[in-house]
Amino acid sequence: MSSDRGALAGALLVGVLAALVAGTKFWLYGLLLLVAAVLVAVLVARRPGRLARAAERAPVRLRRGVGLGVLSGAVAVALAAVVLVAPLYAYREYQGEKTRAENWVRDADHELDSRDFETARLYLERAVQTDPDVPGVQKVRDRMAALEQAR
Repeated sequence: MSSDRGALAGALLVGVLAALVAGTKFWLYGLLLLVAAVLVAVLVARRPGRLARAAERAPVRLRRGVGLGVLSGAVAVALAAVVLVAPLYAYREYQGEKTRAENWVRDADHELDSRDFETARLYLERAVQTDPDVPGVQKVRDRMAALEQAR
């Protein structure tokens, strides 16, 4: 295998492995990392001499071939993980917390139908702990107070 083909294989290897690992959490994470590695592989395939010259100027002497491709792919995957995947992950986590809090409020409201005030209070407390700005909390609290007075 020529050194240029080895570099291409190394970059793709890193991308595929990163995509498989990240894809287990959410398919889009894997796709983003794979695209980053493929872009670097295309760069390696189109400009192999330029990458090799850059590697020669590196503090640690890299040999051309698979090692250089792996390093290039790893840098691309790391950058994509920080720039693309991490913000997407944070946004999805935020949305998940928001949905979870809304579900706690809905469940608290359902508990009031069966007059289970303790469980409703617990659910409301969990909702506010999860997302302090969750909508509907005051409405359920008002309903709970009215039902408790009617008892």
